[in-house]
Amino acid sequence: MALNGEDYYSAPGEQLYLTQNADRFGSVALGINLDGLGYRRGRIAYSLYECPPDLAATVRDVFGAREGFVEGEAWYQGDHMLFVLNGRPALALTSELVAELMAEIIHTPHDTVEVVDPVRLAQTALALRELLLRLDATLAPGRA
Repeated sequence: MALNGEDYYSAPGEQLYLTQNADRFGSVALGINLDGLGYRRGRIAYSLYECPPDLAATVRDVFGAREGFVEGEAWYQGDHMLFVLNGRPALALTSELVAELMAEIIHTPHDTVEVVDPVRLAQTALALRELLLRLDATLAPGRA
């Protein structure tokens, strides 16, 4: 499910998601937020929120083994917090220079395609694919 709008008054994307899914949070294994990805500077940062130890270990195993990824500091300004506030674990992926992005680039005239490295986006997609395949195998053993 795609969300958007946390940057605007009343967070309309999150509000709509809550309205449509309030009774379904129990089925969410991991909320994943992709925000500010692909910045040409810095590495791809991942951070974990309220993840049980086995889930955290799987995430760290996948992302920690890949070049260009680093476990970053927690940041609480994104859509991933919607899941945490509803008792679900979350993973956020962004740039390790997210503070620089927020202060100097996002929602400014500098927020252009030229600041994005498509290779970093592909690296993230491949890592997420591996993570989801591992989680699927863990959460649904025996399913072929």
